[in-house]
Amino acid sequence: MIVFYTEQVMEKDIEYAQTEFNNNASKFFFSLYARFHDAVKLLNRRRDDNVFQQLRGKYLYTLKKQLEDMAKTCLDKYKSSKDISHLKETLSYSVDRYMNEFSQKAASL
Repeated sequence: MIVFYTEQVMEKDIEYAQTEFNNNASKFFFSLYARFHDAVKLLNRRRDDNVFQQLRGKYLYTLKKQLEDMAKTCLDKYKSSKDISHLKETLSYSVDRYMNEFSQKAASL
């Protein structure tokens, strides 16, 4: 019985970790995207596309760095979980998903 309880607690830890990461990541994502949008809204995409692409790259780098730092913090917090490899994979996928979403939103401007 104790083993079963411990496994349930560890599963809950993973769920909490994923939820915690996604809550923090989405707040940062939308805040950063709003700053990016403000930075490029006055650009003429035809004339200033190189500037737009440089800004896009800068913001994508910032997003990736911050999300990876959040993921690392989360992994460190839950490192004693037996399913840490699953959490690592899930967080990596989430970082990629946020990066792709940012790129798609930026491309639609």
